[in-house]
This record gives sequence, structure tokens and C-alpha cells, in this order.
Amino acid sequence: MKFFRVALSLSVLTLSNACYSQGLLYQTDTIASTVFGEQRIVDLAFPIDYNREAAQTYMRIYIFDAQFGAFFKMTCEIAEYLRATGSIQPFVAVGIHTENRPKEFTPAPRSPSEREGWAPNVIGEADGLRSFISSEVEPFVEARFPSSPLRVAIGHSLAGTFVLHDALRSDALFKAVIAVSPNTVYDNGQLVDDLKTVLRYPTPPNHYAFLTAGTEGKMENSFRTASAQMDSIYTAADKKSNFIFTYSEYTGLGHSETPAASISDGLIDFGRFLTLSEAEAEAFLEDKSLSYFDHLKAWYAEKWYWLEYDRLPSAAEINSLGYIAAETGQWDQALDIFDWAITVHPGDANLYDSRAEALLNVGRKMEALAAYRKALEVIETQKPTMNPEDYTFYLEMIRGNLKAAEGN
Repeated sequence: MKFFRVALSLSVLTLSNACYSQGLLYQTDTIASTVFGEQRIVDLAFPIDYNREAAQTYMRIYIFDAQFGAFFKMTCEIAEYLRATGSIQPFVAVGIHTENRPKEFTPAPRSPSEREGWAPNVIGEADGLRSFISSEVEPFVEARFPSSPLRVAIGHSLAGTFVLHDALRSDALFKAVIAVSPNTVYDNGQLVDDLKTVLRYPTPPNHYAFLTAGTEGKMENSFRTASAQMDSIYTAADKKSNFIFTYSEYTGLGHSETPAASISDGLIDFGRFLTLSEAEAEAFLEDKSLSYFDHLKAWYAEKWYWLEYDRLPSAAEINSLGYIAAETGQWDQALDIFDWAITVHPGDANLYDSRAEALLNVGRKMEALAAYRKALEVIETQKPTMNPEDYTFYLEMIRGNLKAAEGN
């Protein structure tokens, strides 16, 4: 069955695990932290149809300042909308509650003037928060919701300072960060200096940073000046292929108004970085130096090298790539993709339906009928996690496809 690339119509979502979820479930837990010597609150948001067998297709999104419930819920729902419309891969969100923001979000100051401006133990203990996440939160969440190694962090203001600080470390906790209006003037521009250092490495780390600033308000404009300076430093650098840094300004928005646009734009940008575009796929089809499938394997291998693990694309993602070939009449090329898709996602009914259509178009009718019947078997295993109306709609569609194929 074709994957409809329609961004705004939620009624055309396909059967893939990544696309027919009925939304997110939320829960709040506590962790007895030895790092902090107290109980710490962690919020979780996860798909209703979360599937442990497909754990390697999920990324983990860390959201800081989750004690502000509206911020955590907004971020989760923006991400869920983008997941449902195919812009990002499935995810589990982790909300970190923070009670002492200046202390936990700021790295240790290096300049005497910064240290002297604060009372002892008020700032500069970001390493403690990093330790809490790596040694306590990660095992806690992984036991409940296993995922791929891909970790994304989102933070606003001082939390943005924290996640950007992480992105500029060689031992970063997160592969990608979205730093929304961060305080980049902290400690006489410590983060500015750290970016210069990163870009002087013989091989900068494979990290992604999406940095934003608004243009309204004295404080926001002071941050914007330093953030724009970081953008200029990155643009002028020679060695930056592994370290991806994107800067975006939002004209007319103040400090509290930048999060919604920044979070959406950052997730979309990172999603595009990890996803083969339709134009790239079409170029692969035209380049006959390799088969379409071999082109795709090479492209994913390059992304896997950057990610430092073999990222499994979602069922919807692979299905869409197959139909790009089918739309040009290259059904043999499409069949290769659908065969691959089923090895990656054997529990997805839509992929068997797609494979059946390709088999019909290359003249292999008996195999096509078997694939349609397999799709009917698999959809029954998906039924418990499907909306009843969606289940009925797609069940009848597959039955109709089978009946039409039997009559040909």
C-alpha cells in the first residue's frame, strides 16, 4: 500500500508502526538519586503502541525543565505531530525536573569574574546533572522503554545552555541538541570558546546542534549577539563536516516566545538530516552506476557512520522509498526495497501489501497472492494497538486488493 506523503491530513496515515499510533501516554516516576542524594522526578511520554520488538527504531528525546508541565507537554505534542506526519522517527520522551536551574544547568565557570559574581555552590554543577542522566536516568528508562542509541536533548534558556554545553564536549550524552534561546554569554562566552576549540580538532565530533535566538528584549538580544558570533565562527571554519551547527533567528519573538518555533524547526531539520529526500531518491534511480537498492544501502551506511550505530529506518520510511521507484514504473527496483523492508519490519502488514503490489507488477501473481494473505495475517497481530476505524478501513482495503488480484 502506498505511503501517502501528505503532511496535514492525519486521515491518510498508513499501517506502519510509526504512523498509526493513537497518541502518547504520560506518566511520572521518581528516581532515588545517589548523585543528588534525594528523590528526583522524571516524566515519561511514550506511544500507546510502543513495541519492544521494534525498540531499535525509537529515539529518546530528553526535555529539560519538565517541572514546567506546559513546556514538557507542548514539546511532546510537537514531536508527536511530526512523528505522525513522517518528519521524525518514533520516540520516547524523558522529562527532567530541575529545582535549582542556575546550579544544575551551568558548566563550571573558568573566569574569576564569573565565579566571584555568585555565592558558592549556586552555579557551575552541570557535571552533576550529566552524571545523574548517564548513571541513573538512562538505565531507569531503558529498562522500561528500550530504544536505539540515538539521544536528542531539548532545552530553553539555561537548559539550552546545558544542552549546548553537552554538544560541544567530545563525551557528549546526546547526539543532537536543540538549544532554544540559550545563555551564550555565560562565563564571558564560555560556549563561544568551546565551539572554537571543537572546530580546531583534527576530526570534530559527530554531533548536531540547532541554536536559536529571538530579537525582542535586552536579555534576548545579548544572547543573540553571542549566538550569532558562534554562527559566524562555524561558517568560517574549515573542518566542520562531522559537527553540524545550525543557527536560526526569530524576528519579533522574545525570550519566552521562541520555544514553539525553535523546537518544531529543530526537530524537522534533524529529521531531514537523517532521512533520504525524495529528490535524492529520484537521483539514485536515474544513476545506473549502482542499483537503486545499492545506492540506498550506501546512503544509509554513511548516516550510520555519523550516528555510530546502524539506524533502522521506519517501516513508513522504507515503504515510501519503494513507491518512489514504483511511481516511475521501476517495480523490480521497488520490490527489492519492499523485500528489505520486511526483513527490517516483519510485523508490518502494510509492507506485505506493498510487496504484493510489486509482485503483481513484475508478473509474479502467485507470490503476490501469498503476500496479500500474509498481510491479512499480520494485521490481526496489529489490531490491539490500532484505532478500530483504522483497523476496519485497512483490513477491507487489503481484502479488496487480494480479491482484485485473484480476479486478474
